[in-house]
Amino acid sequence: MTNSKNTIKAAAALLIAGFAASAAQASTMSYDIGPEMGDADTCFVRQYSAQHLRANPAQRVTRIALAAIDRGANRPNMAANQSEFLIAIQTRAGGGWHSRLAVCSFGRGDSMNCGLESDGGQFTIQNRPDGNILLRAQGELRMGSEGGPEIGGSISDDNAFVLTPAACERGR
Repeated sequence: MTNSKNTIKAAAALLIAGFAASAAQASTMSYDIGPEMGDADTCFVRQYSAQHLRANPAQRVTRIALAAIDRGANRPNMAANQSEFLIAIQTRAGGGWHSRLAVCSFGRGDSMNCGLESDGGQFTIQNRPDGNILLRAQGELRMGSEGGPEIGGSISDDNAFVLTPAACERGR
């Protein structure tokens, strides 16, 4: 059992190290996706062009960001093989960033399985050979507080996102 736990810990650490290595090659992009942003050390983003959005009218998300949060030892109720992420979106409806915390654990291969707080839904993140990551919704995702946007599943064409490494920088 201990060997199995150590293998999971090592695999999760390698996955997060892969995220960090990708982020080290990041382009500079400033954004402020929530108060937890100050604790972020690895970030990925995607901003869709007007041309892309015209070609995909069922897509609600115009911008998406994912930040790995490092709270050190201050991780209440989290297992050693879990990591915390902040996911945020902007939609065609406007209203700024809608964000939620997620707890992720190591999955198969080079992926992590994630659950949004307060039963907001599930998604996976996976390293890609090009240094980007693939975020894939596993059904609907409920973002922000009550009344926040819902995306993915049968609600909208927002089920898979390729995100690019970006500097973890708070917006001005």
